[in-house]
Formats: sequence, structure tokens, C-alpha cells
Amino acid sequence: MIWKDDETKDCIAFELKTKKSDPAEYSKDEIGQAHNHMQWLKDECSEYTVGGLLIVGPSGICRKEASPSVDLFLVEISTLTSRLKKLSARIDDTRGNTAMERWGELSEISDLFEW
Repeated sequence: MIWKDDETKDCIAFELKTKKSDPAEYSKDEIGQAHNHMQWLKDECSEYTVGGLLIVGPSGICRKEASPSVDLFLVEISTLTSRLKKLSARIDDTRGNTAMERWGELSEISDLFEW
């Protein structure tokens, strides 16, 4: 899954490992696959700045022989879920406003660093 911002020309990829047991063990094959996906993203989206690849899964360990890099980030499922619920609540708070008010509020929310 890829998130792209066409305005800033930034992008970031997500790789889901949500079915792993907790605590998880991230193998050389899985990290190698993530590196391959990063390279594909850089090749296919060369006009974008690639911020990295978020591996979404349970906490755990990454095997030393897996060679993780600074471009790979582990995001725990609960952390991502919590952030998305907060974002959804902020969006829900704009319901009932006029279209112009809602557009302005959503624009302000999207500019916040936390999102």
C-alpha cells in the first residue's frame, strides 16, 4: 500500500504484517522483501521523495541477519489503530458544518504534523 501526496511529492509505503504472532519475529526474507519494495517504489515513483516503508505489525524482534535499514520502520498495529481513530474523530467533528467550513477545517487538520 502506498500513500502519495501529489502536492508535496512525498510518499511512503506500508507493508502489512498484521497476521504475525505477538511478539513477532521479522525474518531475513521479510526484511529483504521490504527492501525490494522500497527499491521498486524509488524506481516507479522517482518524482516523489520516498519517506520510507512502514511495516505494520505486532512488536517483536528483527533478526540481526535480516539487515534492516534506516528506511524501514515498525509501526505497531495498536499505535496505527489509535491514530486512525483519532483522525476519524476529528473528521467526524466537522459533520454538520457547511461545505466551506468543513473544507477549511479538514484542510487545517491535514496540515498538522501529527497526520
